Amino acid sequence: MKFGATLEHLQVKGWEDKYVAYNTIKKLLKSSSTSEENLPFGEAEEEEFVELLDSELEKVNSFHSQQMQEIQQSIDDCTRQIDEINQHEDITVQQPNLDGIAERVNHLADWINNLANYAQVNYTAVIKLVKKHDRHVQYHVRPLFMIRLKQCPFWKQDYEGLLLRLSDLFGVIRSEISPVSALSASYTQPEQHATETFLRKSTKYFVSLDNVLELKTFILRHLPMLVYDNATRKSSKGINPPITSIYLDNSELELYNAKVDKEDGAQVIRLRWYGSTKDTNKIYIERKVQQEEDTGELKDRFMLKEKYIKDFLDGRREVVEKNVNKIRAKNADSNAEADAFEKLAYELQDVIKSRNLQPMARTYYSRTAFQIPGDSRHRLSLDTNLTMIREDDHLFPDDPTSRRPNGEWRRPDVDVDFPFSELPPDDVRRFPYAVLEIKLNLPPGSRTPAWIGELISSGLVEEAPKFSKFVHATAILFERRVHLLPFWLAQMESEEEDTPVAQENANVIQALSRKYSQKSVEVAMQNSQSIAKMTPVNKPANITNATGNASPDAPVGQQVEPSSSRTINVHNTDHSSMALPPKSAKSWFSVIFSKLPLGFPNHQHRDEVLSLPPGVHIPQKISTPVRVEPKVFFANERTYFSWMTFAVLLGSFSVALVNTGDKIGKIAGLMYTMISLSTLIYGYGLYYRRHELIMARASGPYDDVVGPTVICFALLIAVAINAYLKLA
Repeated sequence: MKFGATLEHLQVKGWEDKYVAYNTIKKLLKSSSTSEENLPFGEAEEEEFVELLDSELEKVNSFHSQQMQEIQQSIDDCTRQIDEINQHEDITVQQPNLDGIAERVNHLADWINNLANYAQVNYTAVIKLVKKHDRHVQYHVRPLFMIRLKQCPFWKQDYEGLLLRLSDLFGVIRSEISPVSALSASYTQPEQHATETFLRKSTKYFVSLDNVLELKTFILRHLPMLVYDNATRKSSKGINPPITSIYLDNSELELYNAKVDKEDGAQVIRLRWYGSTKDTNKIYIERKVQQEEDTGELKDRFMLKEKYIKDFLDGRREVVEKNVNKIRAKNADSNAEADAFEKLAYELQDVIKSRNLQPMARTYYSRTAFQIPGDSRHRLSLDTNLTMIREDDHLFPDDPTSRRPNGEWRRPDVDVDFPFSELPPDDVRRFPYAVLEIKLNLPPGSRTPAWIGELISSGLVEEAPKFSKFVHATAILFERRVHLLPFWLAQMESEEEDTPVAQENANVIQALSRKYSQKSVEVAMQNSQSIAKMTPVNKPANITNATGNASPDAPVGQQVEPSSSRTINVHNTDHSSMALPPKSAKSWFSVIFSKLPLGFPNHQHRDEVLSLPPGVHIPQKISTPVRVEPKVFFANERTYFSWMTFAVLLGSFSVALVNTGDKIGKIAGLMYTMISLSTLIYGYGLYYRRHELIMARASGPYDDVVGPTVICFALLIAVAINAYLKLA
C-alpha cells in the first residue's frame, strides 16, 4: 500500500480536509515530466511547490494548536462539573451526571490518541514530500523546511501533561469521591527505609513506539498514573523523571552468563538513582537474585549518599560502619534495621571484591507507573527512551579507552541528556521499543482482571519472556566478548524501520545474529544451556519514515531522531516467515522427506483477506520469535530412539525366523525384515525433518499420521499373510 492510500485510510472522520494534501503535492512533482529521474522544475514550479507545502504545514500546525486548546478546555469543563456535582449531597443527582462525565472523559482519551496520530502521519507526509522533491529536483528545500518544522512544533508535542489530568478525571469517576481526594489518588510519597526487600514476579512486554500513547490511555481507564513528586502536578515537565542504573560485572562477564543461563541464585548488582545527579545525592545499591521459575526475583536494596559510593565499591568497611551508626543514632529502636543494612552491605562488598566487579553498563529510561497507592495487587510500568551506555574503564586488556577518569565510579560526561548524541557511537545504543512490565500480586485463587487480558490480546503489546535490561545492555554493547546471547536479539533483526535507532543498531544486530547462529548454539548445546539460534521473522512492509531525517534542532545534514516522531508500518499478511532454509542448504535426505505430509492438511497456514470497517486499521504488532530449549532437541532424539528400538527388536525377530524357520518362516522373516529396514529409514527421516523444523523455528506441524499408520498396516498385513500360509 502506497503512503497516499495509507494517509487516506488513517484519516479521522471529520478531519479529512485538515491533513496534508499529499497526493495533490505529489502530482505537482510529476506533472512537469513523465520521468521522475530528472524533473525539469523551473523557478515558477519551485515557488509553487514551496508555497503549497508551506501552507499545508501551517494548516496542520494551526489545527493541531486549536485541538490542543479545545482538549484543555474540555478537561477544565469536566473538572468544573465534578466540583459542582460534589456540592450536591444527593447521590441520585450525582450518579447520572458522573455517568455523563465518564462518557466525555473516555471521548477525551480517544481525542488525544487521534490528535497524536494526526500529528505523526502529517509529519511523515511532509518529510516524505521533501525527500521526494530533493531526490528528483536540482533545488533542495530540506534546510528550509527543517527551519519551518522548528517553527511548527506540532510533531514534538508532549502529551504527558494531558495524560496526568486525564488520570485525575478517571480517578474521580472510579472512586466517585471528592476531587481533592481523587487528585491525590495517583500521588504517593515513598517511605524511606535503610533496607528494603521485595519478592517480585512480573511479565514484560515490548511496545511499538507507535502504540505508546494509545497504551497509556488504555491503562488510565483502569489505573491512575503514579507520581512520586507532588510538585510535578503543577507542570507537565518532569512527570516521568528518568531512571539511571549502572550494572556491575567483571571481564569474564560472570554475572551476565549466570543470568543468561537462568542459574538459580544468579545475581544482578546495580547502582540506581532517580533524576539528574545534579538534583539528587541518593544512590540505591540493589541486588536482584534469581529464584525458582515460579517465584520470580528477590530484590534487596539500601541507600547511600553519592559521596560514599566510591569508597563502598573499593571495599572500605568504615563506610558501612559509619552509616550503620547513623541509623542506630537516628532511632534507638532501629537495631533490626541497622543489622539488616550492615548484613546486606557487607555481603555486597564481599561479592564485589571476590569477583572483581566494576561498573560495566548503564541504562537510562523514563518510567510511567500506573498503580492505586497502597494497593499492590496491580502495578504496571512503561519504560520509554531506553538507552544503553558503556561504563567500563580499562576493564579489558585490549580496550585502553578511559571512560571514568581518576577512578570515578560513573562517567562524568553522561547525565540525563537523551538521546546522548554527544557520546561516541560505539558507546551508546538506543532500544527501539518501549517496555511494559505488569506486576500482579493477587490472592490465591484470584483471577487476572479481564481488562489486563484484553490489553495483552489487543495487539498493542507482545510478550518478552525473561527480558532483562542488564542482559540486553551487555549483549549489545559487548557483542564481541559474549558467547551466549539472549533469544530476543533476533527480534531486533526483523525490524527494517529507517529510524536512526534502527540504522544505528543494524550492523551490530546483524553481527550478533551471525555470531549467534554459528557459535553460540554450539556452545549452548554442549553445555545444555537454554539458548537457541533464531532466524529472522517475516518483515513488515515499511511505508514511511518519520524519524530518519534531520531534526530542526540539529545542523543541516545531521541525522537526529525527533523527540516525538514515530514510524508508521503496514504489515503484510504473509505467513511464509517460518519457511525452511533453501533446499540447496540441505542434504538429499531432507529433500526426500520434505515430501512427507506431516500432520493434517488443516495445520497448514492459510492467507486470510480481512475486510476492516472504515477507520479501523491493523495494529502494529511485534513478532516475537519462538524460543527453543535444549529439551526440545532431546525429545526429538528420544522419539528417534523409540523407533530404533522397535526396528531393532523386529529385525532381530525376523533374522531368527530366516535362520531357523521353515519355508513359511523364511517368507515371514523376509517380510518382517523389510518392515524393520523401512522403520529404520522412516525413523531417521522423521528425526532429521523435525530437527530442520526446530532449527528453522517453524511453528509446525510436528506430528505425523501417515508414517505410523503405514507401519501398522504393513505389520497387520505381514501377520495376516504369515497366519494364512500356516493355516493353508
